[in-house]
Amino acid sequence: MFQKLSYQKLPPNFNATLDTIKFAWLGHSTILLSMQGKTILIDPVFQSSAAPVDWMIKRFQPPVLNINALPKIDYVLISHDHYDHLEMETIQHFRDDKITFIVPLGVTSHLEKLGYK
Repeated sequence: MFQKLSYQKLPPNFNATLDTIKFAWLGHSTILLSMQGKTILIDPVFQSSAAPVDWMIKRFQPPVLNINALPKIDYVLISHDHYDHLEMETIQHFRDDKITFIVPLGVTSHLEKLGYK
């Protein structure tokens, strides 16, 4: 499961973006974007490995922010179907949240296997 490490926090006004755009690179492929009052998580990868097995493709550094410290996410955007941009354990973390996923063709089948509608 996710490591419980102490990471930096986002600025308290990160979601205050009705007239601006803010983003934070969280490591590897993961970007947190706030615009027009909505929060978008792009290519979320929070595990120690971005591969189908843990011992392959280790991260160079831990994520800047713990997955449980994220603000409310409105959208998750997946750019393409590679393990280091579509990490299944991280995606499963959001299964019970009311989040809209924006994905390219072919990725919907992965989400359906994980229980998303």
